[in-house]
Amino acid sequence: MAQRAHGNNQPVVCLLSTHPLLLDEFTRKLEKAHFTAKAFRLRQVFFEDMNRLAIPSASVYVVDGHDPFAAVLVGSLVKRFPDSRVIVLSEKFTEANAFPLLELGAKGLLDYSEASQHLPDAVKTVAEGGYWVEPQLLSRFTDSVVHSARRRSVKARPRRLSPREREVLE
Repeated sequence: MAQRAHGNNQPVVCLLSTHPLLLDEFTRKLEKAHFTAKAFRLRQVFFEDMNRLAIPSASVYVVDGHDPFAAVLVGSLVKRFPDSRVIVLSEKFTEANAFPLLELGAKGLLDYSEASQHLPDAVKTVAEGGYWVEPQLLSRFTDSVVHSARRRSVKARPRRLSPREREVLE
């Protein structure tokens, strides 16, 4: 179940980054918007065992995507906290870096410049079950997933059925 702040209908948000200034800035922005924000400073060598990290429970996790291991962190958070949502912050999102994050279960992708203004809105939207991804990027991602599923479906179909296979199918 998604965690809510006591006496508050806003979701609890956990920010994860190796950068203390980013944590401070975005914690202040979220608290100003009446969210309960928990900053969790990651260490560069923390990826040895993700499950041993004392990451606080939250309904939304905001991950600093600048780290080269951000995708590992997103995948781990989605598995460890299946009822929570994940938003990733980065310098810029392209198909090459966004699609793997979406495939892992990220629900929001924000450029740092966009996060300065829209992070509270993105957290609210994602916490309510929506996506916060640039519409054209989300559309291209959806098209790629559909196209991939069609390709697998076509490959999975046998070209010709034997008489016995047709009999079983009928």
